[in-house]
Amino acid sequence: MRRLVLFAHFDPAGAVRPHILHHLRALRAIAERVVFVSTSSLSSESQTALQEMGVSFFERPNEGFDFGSWKEALARESSELWDEIVFTNSSIVGPLAPGLEHAFEVMAPRDAAIWAMTDSVEERWHLQSFFLVFRRQAIASAAFQEFWESVSTLPDKRSVILAYELGVAEFFQSRGLTCVALATTAALGGGRPWLGRQLAGLSPPLWAPEELLALGMPYVKVELLRDNPLGVSLTGVRRAIEAVGLRAEADAFGGTTVSSLRRWGRYARFSLKAIGV
Repeated sequence: MRRLVLFAHFDPAGAVRPHILHHLRALRAIAERVVFVSTSSLSSESQTALQEMGVSFFERPNEGFDFGSWKEALARESSELWDEIVFTNSSIVGPLAPGLEHAFEVMAPRDAAIWAMTDSVEERWHLQSFFLVFRRQAIASAAFQEFWESVSTLPDKRSVILAYELGVAEFFQSRGLTCVALATTAALGGGRPWLGRQLAGLSPPLWAPEELLALGMPYVKVELLRDNPLGVSLTGVRRAIEAVGLRAEADAFGGTTVSSLRRWGRYARFSLKAIGV
């Protein structure tokens, strides 16, 4: 299995933080090549860490968000050489137990051209783009080149989400390629049917992080640790993070900010609308 990883990174201080290094080590264990694309000016310490890990890297202007970084990285590679191409980013912490290799083992028998760690029905059904795996069937298709050629520099993150994160599975499925998720929204909310129905339209990693971990999805979102916009319990999440030696890093994301309050307002408005209030 020849596997390539394209990793989109941003950090305002130009740092490759401990949770990113942890992620990269896990990716190096399952991939022949890892390419790290940063829209930050990487510190000399970060560059040294990447070199020592055997991770290729380059910097690019801070535009186009993750899809722009992935497109540029892909243009520098020969996609036809690879059996799988993984697209991931710095918005997550992990892998946590049961691990990344376990996720690939679970997904190996699944009949799909593209898979993701999770899906969501926020806005409409889509695969969440923080971890996408394109298999040979997708890579060799005309749709693969067509999609990536269509990616352009859009003015803001919201536009990128609407056009590309929400659109990627829709695009490939319309061309006959199957897209699935390891941990699905449909599997969440067990024992809490009302909560499951109302929160299904929100991003699952923000309202069901422990359920996702239990389903074998080995990542948590930085946004959850930083803002926890729905106020969910993080006891199990922090225990899982501590188990891989990243507790101090997780604690560093903590704190209530104006940003988190704004996010909570968005989720509260959605939930009230969902129940007809």
